[in-house]
Amino acid sequence: MTIRKGQNWGTYVEPPDELIKVKDDLAAANFLTSHFDSSTSVVNLAIAESQIGRTLGVKGAEFRHDRMLLTPFDVVEVTYTPSHRPTKQCGSQVERRFFMGFSLIRRRFWLGGVTMILNSPFVNGRNFAPRAHPNDGRFDVIAFDESMKISQKFAAFKLAKSGSHLPHPKIRYIQAPEHSVDLDRPCELVIEGQNFGSVDRCVFRVIPDSVNLYW
Repeated sequence: MTIRKGQNWGTYVEPPDELIKVKDDLAAANFLTSHFDSSTSVVNLAIAESQIGRTLGVKGAEFRHDRMLLTPFDVVEVTYTPSHRPTKQCGSQVERRFFMGFSLIRRRFWLGGVTMILNSPFVNGRNFAPRAHPNDGRFDVIAFDESMKISQKFAAFKLAKSGSHLPHPKIRYIQAPEHSVDLDRPCELVIEGQNFGSVDRCVFRVIPDSVNLYW
């Protein structure tokens, strides 16, 4: 069930016995990548330290035995083609990962364009997606134009602390349930702060209501 702005989000319930506890958003992404199957039951997850939780005004889960705040949450699937990794059939191997917070595609040292895929407004304390609302069945795409100078990018990053970097003539901002990024040259794929190396193409897709987060 998607949640619109202005609607109540989450209820206090007794946590389930099968609650999975992880350290942070990256650990949650790694767990989902190893265990998530959209055809099975919803995953029950608690994250000790989480940027996702900032949307609720919390830093992470408070592990309790009586009542915890339950919030349904969308998962983002990313399928990507690693650069320079041909298979025996001379094709390119497509890999897949899942995450709930953020991903970005960039060149080294922030040269050229930068594309951010956000399932939550905040990244490293900055409100990059001020219109974002968790569990609305969409993620937010922030695309910094290749013509932006590094100084302009850093100025935008500074303004993003308050979400005032938008609107900007060289920053594209859209919301979508699916988005593909085709690259004319290899770029780095970063998910929840971890670099997964160079890629040639990425496709992102929302899988609604896939995780129950407990806080």
